[in-house]
Amino acid sequence: MLVRPGRLMGPVGGGGAGIDAGQLASRFDGVNDEGLLPTATSGIADAGAFTGSMWFRTLTASSFRFFFQANIGTFDLSFQAGRTGLLRMNTTTPTTFFQTFFGTTIDDGNWHHIAWAARTSDGQRRVYFDGAMVINNAAGPTGVNLDLASSTYNFPGATTVDVDFSAIWMGTQFVDLSVGANLAKFISGGLPVDLGTDGSTPTGVSPEIYLPTGDTRVNNGSGGNGTMTGEPEEIAGPGA
Repeated sequence: MLVRPGRLMGPVGGGGAGIDAGQLASRFDGVNDEGLLPTATSGIADAGAFTGSMWFRTLTASSFRFFFQANIGTFDLSFQAGRTGLLRMNTTTPTTFFQTFFGTTIDDGNWHHIAWAARTSDGQRRVYFDGAMVINNAAGPTGVNLDLASSTYNFPGATTVDVDFSAIWMGTQFVDLSVGANLAKFISGGLPVDLGTDGSTPTGVSPEIYLPTGDTRVNNGSGGNGTMTGEPEEIAGPGA
């Protein structure tokens, strides 16, 4: 197992309201750990809106998918050999809704945050990495559903991938992350925010998937639990 360096804390902004300094995480050690969350139990269905947020960190300097549907080409988050991340989301037609790179050195062993939001009724697309805008436009295709339920969600993409996860939040609703107060419901001053026991704090509704530590066997959202290969270690998360 790789020993990760300590996280470089960012300043606490806005008086620190809602900051969760006790966030936990799961360490997938790259030996035999992999989570599976079947769409049949996750509660996620194809929909016209989708918002997500998660924390992750890794020292693995090679290409791998760290959160994706087994039916590749629908929805996935991956790490590219160029030390950047890639977020891809397709519609059910299928058409690319967005495919965008983010970050520059995400294999630095520090905690990073990715948040996204999509709405197909008017093509709205939002992607924010570590609190900074990557995409904010209405250039996506309209009048179709996003392909969110065609296959099992896997993370990381293989048992050989060494990566930590925390506060995975995914729901079929649109949260306009371009509004600062909305983004601050997920990340504030570079630190995690308390999302509530069932993940309902940001929107008032529990999302289908809310994995506080990243462990697929513990879905605190409105959907069901998943399964696990191996035994990820529970560790201190971002902001701890």
